Amino acid sequence: MTHAIHDIVMAAPKQTLVLFNSLNMIEAVFYSLHQTDLPGDREILAQGVNGSREKLLRRFMQGDDAILLGAGSFWEGIDLPQEQLELLIVTQLPFESPDQTTTKARYQQLRQAQLNPFYNEALPKAALKLRQGIGRLIRTDEDRGAAVILDDRLMTKRYGQTILKALPKTLPPATGSLTMITQELQSFFKTK
Repeated sequence: MTHAIHDIVMAAPKQTLVLFNSLNMIEAVFYSLHQTDLPGDREILAQGVNGSREKLLRRFMQGDDAILLGAGSFWEGIDLPQEQLELLIVTQLPFESPDQTTTKARYQQLRQAQLNPFYNEALPKAALKLRQGIGRLIRTDEDRGAAVILDDRLMTKRYGQTILKALPKTLPPATGSLTMITQELQSFFKTK
């Protein structure tokens, strides 16, 4: 994951938000990115490492081509228009952890009602959360940006089509290798 994020942010040195599902993964990627050849002027901010959500957002909004690694509350409710956010990377589809107590209880209720917890709860919630996450990127009519989803389940699993249908039609999906994606990003940002 660090390799993919590194290559993407090197190809497109823009204000970048990287969304995760786990604070542990954020910490691991944060320290791994610091071991790469990312230019020293690219500030890397990480939830759970560099301070509160408000402090991170303030530093990010004042940054120049900064990289913000966030989870949970960063998927929704933040406004980063125009150059404050131009590149969004989603590391994994935002499915809730089935090990959470509330999730287990809800899934049990659905099973008792003869409903499939995945298709009736997990999938719709993940599609909505992904849509909200992508909504961080395009906030106004003047906004322009690119979203990269690193989770190949979006294209390889049958339920990926359900999630794709929930995404904005103005963001047409494209698939390819990491090299192809970085080339497309460079081309996209050159046409600005």
